[in-house]
Amino acid sequence: MVFDVSLPRLGEETEGEVEAGLEELCGRLRRVASRTYRHHSFLGLPDDPPKRALEVADGFVAPALEVLGMSSGERTGEITRIGELTIDDFVERLDPARERDPAGDSMLRAWVVLGEPGSGKTTLCRWLAVTIAERESGRVPALLRVRDALGPDRDVVEDIAHALTTSSSVSVSIDEVRAMLEQDRLVVIIDGLDETGPGDARARLRDGLVSFAEAHPRVPMVVTSREIGDWGAPLLPPRFFTARIAPFDEARLEQFVHRWFERFERDPEARARGRASLVAALAAEPRARELARNPLLATLIALVHVSRGQLPGRRAELYRLIVELLLVTWPASRGRTFEGLDEGSQRVLLEEFALRLQERRGEGAAPEESSQRGLDAGAQVEWTEDEFVRIITSIGKERCGWTGDATSFVLVRRWQRWLVREGGIFISTSRGCFSFVHRSVMEFLAARGLRGRYSNDLEGLGRFLGSVTSPLEP
Repeated sequence: MVFDVSLPRLGEETEGEVEAGLEELCGRLRRVASRTYRHHSFLGLPDDPPKRALEVADGFVAPALEVLGMSSGERTGEITRIGELTIDDFVERLDPARERDPAGDSMLRAWVVLGEPGSGKTTLCRWLAVTIAERESGRVPALLRVRDALGPDRDVVEDIAHALTTSSSVSVSIDEVRAMLEQDRLVVIIDGLDETGPGDARARLRDGLVSFAEAHPRVPMVVTSREIGDWGAPLLPPRFFTARIAPFDEARLEQFVHRWFERFERDPEARARGRASLVAALAAEPRARELARNPLLATLIALVHVSRGQLPGRRAELYRLIVELLLVTWPASRGRTFEGLDEGSQRVLLEEFALRLQERRGEGAAPEESSQRGLDAGAQVEWTEDEFVRIITSIGKERCGWTGDATSFVLVRRWQRWLVREGGIFISTSRGCFSFVHRSVMEFLAARGLRGRYSNDLEGLGRFLGSVTSPLEP
């Protein structure tokens, strides 16, 4: 149900009444944003449902933001770290408590926040939305996910109105959004620019966002993205500054461990033992500790440690245990194993599927080979359910002796849904599209898939490894 709290029509009400109506609308939108984005889903323990809801602040470890810019001197034109912002400084730039100085343009520019997969970009967006909604400035956070709301050829103002309406069940018109923009009442947060797709679609959306920023120079903006291209910055100065989410330092990793056990271990004594045990395990295994500087991988490492009581010394073994946890241990502990495919068959299918996705990234097979295997050479590493069914059925015929009849299609479709809902090894990335829970998990499985495909073809293996830019350490 959508409630219509639109502004009085101009000409029918006084200017003061219109202003009062806008104030009422902004207040309601802020309250709804605080409630809507306060709760977030995080990976849980093996004996719990896959995704448990908690307040975003409970699991949020405030990152440091590395400010990036062009270097000068002998290395002119290279991208370098030119400073650092705390999260409090960043919020103050977006939503200053003091009155804005019209001449202080450097405080008003929009920001691109870059981060690797699992670095916490979406969590940061939700935390920013809640924080801004609850500040005294009275500004409304408008959070848009590119995968759900923005299109390369759509009007940004129209998309903001749509996003505010769908997230709040409050009818917000385009004219009301324009009024909020003119009166400096919005902070625009856009999550996942890289999810637009490669090529022209991303460029058109980028150009639309630049035009929007130029038309509304006083409106703060945050746009998150994975790194793209030579630098990775999809939007550049003078309208946009660029920052990168820094990996956990020692203090933030310790804070993560503390908060993770605070949330997921109810017994105080067991909580203290778990914290001490994980801290000791990370200290004893430098490679695992380095992986844990990524928030998502830190969560997976904590899950493996709780499940097994220790961490392996080798990176590949850690990933093997993560896959085992998501594919076998976790579902089995809740009595939700997949009927129809044994564990060995699931691994074979996932490893070859991941290898084909690795080729999809342009790091392995030639375009014609990728096409023969059912993938578009330039596509991103995600898929629809129909694509998954088609590709897995093909792999099953090649590797497992399937006949490819209707029964196989039904089985694979059911398995895809189980991998998302029960296993957790797949996640939903956009409307009707999916990906592995983390890119490094896909890369690990792809590396194992090499053994199957190239076990008797050393020349082919050499060509593949020579074309991969960052192969997984064995």
